Amino acid sequence: MIIGCVLFSKFTMYLNNMKKKPLILVTNDDGITAPGIRKLIEVMNEIGEVVVVAPDSPQSAMGHAITINSTLHCTEMNVSDLGIEEYSCSGTPAIV
Repeated sequence: MIIGCVLFSKFTMYLNNMKKKPLILVTNDDGITAPGIRKLIEVMNEIGEVVVVAPDSPQSAMGHAITINSTLHCTEMNVSDLGIEEYSCSGTPAIV
């Protein structure tokens, strides 16, 4: 829910500013610090405005799992120095 509000807020600001670059959501199931997502973020940042939401730890092969018995946490992170919004989330990728 928090992530949805953050993304909606970001999208609203994007529309209000009428930027020419697209707003791009980057996510994965390998975790926010995985080398693959880090490279994808770098490349997508050249194309548009990037927001990252990814699991706080590797969740490979958990794409259909749903977190129902634990509290979900979303933490704003600064993994890179690109100045983009990044959030790590507890729970499985189906929730993220």
